Amino acid sequence: MTQTDDIVALDDVLLDDTAAAGIADAVHRAAQSTELAEALAEVPPGLREVALGELTRAIRTALHADLLEPLAAGWRRFQALTDAARRTVEEPGSEEVVDLAMHEITSSIGRSIDVFVDDLKRKELRLEIDVTIDVHALIAVVVAGRLVAVRSGRAEVRADVRCDGIDIPLGSHEVDLGLTLRLGSGIELVEPPDVTVLP
Repeated sequence: MTQTDDIVALDDVLLDDTAAAGIADAVHRAAQSTELAEALAEVPPGLREVALGELTRAIRTALHADLLEPLAAGWRRFQALTDAARRTVEEPGSEEVVDLAMHEITSSIGRSIDVFVDDLKRKELRLEIDVTIDVHALIAVVVAGRLVAVRSGRAEVRADVRCDGIDIPLGSHEVDLGLTLRLGSGIELVEPPDVTVLP
């Protein structure tokens, strides 16, 4: 797995060689549909493969989403974590370790991909990605209202991807959260308290 821009990207987690080929196959299947076929009909035959390659790259670019974002959004809804976060805010310098049982986090991503022929828009493809993350045996460290470290835990990540009604099979992959996540300054779990500065 490669990581860029200090994120753990969804495409890095899900796209092995087989899955990447699956995206290209799905794009070619979509090209047989009436609407997309009509959009590509005006493209010279020698350039159609180039156009389909660009569509494939656009889908892969849309999949370059940060895995941490849905995890953070889901963890902010866990009372055990938010309660621990509030206690560490109320007691500066304190640390709490929270053990979370198996839980599921879901997220949806929607994008539009425009198909242009001779600088004219011929078709808009709708890309829908439903991400499901099953988290197991997570041990989280909370300090000053933030989740600052994950000592252990694993996640099974899967994505159901559709492009203009065509299913793109990506399967599922397991991630060791303790080794993979880069939390930086931490995930804010509760709003920091207001600080009044006296003159």
